[in-house]
Amino acid sequence: MYPFMNFRTEPLWDDDVGSGCWSSLRAVRDWSDIGEDMLRIYPRLLPRSGLIPKPVADRIAECVAVLAWRLCGSDSASSPLRAISPYAVQEVGRAKTAAWFPLQTRGWLGFPKRSEFWTSRDEDLNALNLLDALLCSIKTESVGPFSEATAAEFAFRTGIHPAYIWPEALLSNQLFTAVGWLGYVARGRGARMSHDMAEYLLDVLHADHFGVVWVHDANLDYYLNGDGIKGRLLYCARRRLRGRSTIFHANPANEIAYRRGVDPPSAPAGQSRSP
Repeated sequence: MYPFMNFRTEPLWDDDVGSGCWSSLRAVRDWSDIGEDMLRIYPRLLPRSGLIPKPVADRIAECVAVLAWRLCGSDSASSPLRAISPYAVQEVGRAKTAAWFPLQTRGWLGFPKRSEFWTSRDEDLNALNLLDALLCSIKTESVGPFSEATAAEFAFRTGIHPAYIWPEALLSNQLFTAVGWLGYVARGRGARMSHDMAEYLLDVLHADHFGVVWVHDANLDYYLNGDGIKGRLLYCARRRLRGRSTIFHANPANEIAYRRGVDPPSAPAGQSRSP
């Protein structure tokens, strides 16, 4: 049972993302110029002297509030958060949930257990604790050492490139961009696949002669539940490198609808349909 997202929700990234736009990324000087996109690297916005930019900290705080609200709802006031107040959870979390999750369903990702992006409540609570602790360390200027697994979870949950927190993340730029991009998809957002990401995916996804797709990056593989999504990512990456604009969705029906330029089948409010 896949819930259907709003077909009119604007996808992440434009058609020209990753296509000769390095000069435009380098020219960005202010956070107000980038909108919501903190997943790409803007060289002039990378932290200096170890100080985390305020817009990054604000986005993390918003993510913590939304996650706490989705996990705890009206009981969120009793959640043991240190970085934000219960009032912020109630007001910010409730107000921003729809923007973070176009699919208005229960649970962190809103998908049933057999979904490609299902996570358990324990995993979601662990992510909430991780982000809460990180936000506390940012406020006290005592961010812990870099870890690939932590940085990947951070990117997936927040949609922020971890290089804005840990400069070492630039060494695995493509991995963290891909994981953060998958996070947008998991939250119910369509996302265009850039040329650079398609090249990365073709490097790490390989189909054997039985049609089974293998992922040669453990940190990426952690976020891909089942062969279905791996095969679809490989298909979309090949399509993108053939010069076709590709918008990827957690729900294959929406992806096909975008490709054909038609509205996908819809479900009554509060219900979902089988693909």
